[in-house]
Amino acid sequence: MGGLDPALTRSFATSLHTRVLLIRLAGIFSVLATAQTVAQPIGSPPAYPVFDTRSDSRFGDAKIVIQTYLSARSVAKRKKNHVCIVGYTLGDGTRQAWAHWQEGGRIILWEGSNDTEGRKDGLRHSRRDLDLDKDVVADDSAVDGSSYRVTRAWVSSVLFDCVRFGHLYKVKVR
Repeated sequence: MGGLDPALTRSFATSLHTRVLLIRLAGIFSVLATAQTVAQPIGSPPAYPVFDTRSDSRFGDAKIVIQTYLSARSVAKRKKNHVCIVGYTLGDGTRQAWAHWQEGGRIILWEGSNDTEGRKDGLRHSRRDLDLDKDVVADDSAVDGSSYRVTRAWVSSVLFDCVRFGHLYKVKVR
């Protein structure tokens, strides 16, 4: 993936929501600095190349996908929601994306689809919809074989990648 436009990067980095996210990341990184182990289940996202989901036909513009997801959640209605999406190309060539819904405190797996209708429901029917208050644990030993828990290190990696490489959507649901 080519470099980002410096003007776009500067404007994104100076926005209020990004500052809040960076403050949250600083808190996560300070916790990680005291941890004995840094574990990254689900394949360590930073180790994978990122891609722009908007330019991939299986993903495309996520606004409708996000609106479909948020419309099923009453806490999202009648206010502006911020969702950052970052895509990864896995070692076998498979592409997947993670969506961070800031107001909802969630990270959702988006696997894309060749089917237009299936694509619309990609987040709503995700097999991984992580609650950042309940599904995040300190390290691998606390994951303990769980299929839904993730480590703080993994979450901080996804959030960091989202800020650096992802695309932010601002969506209001009625």
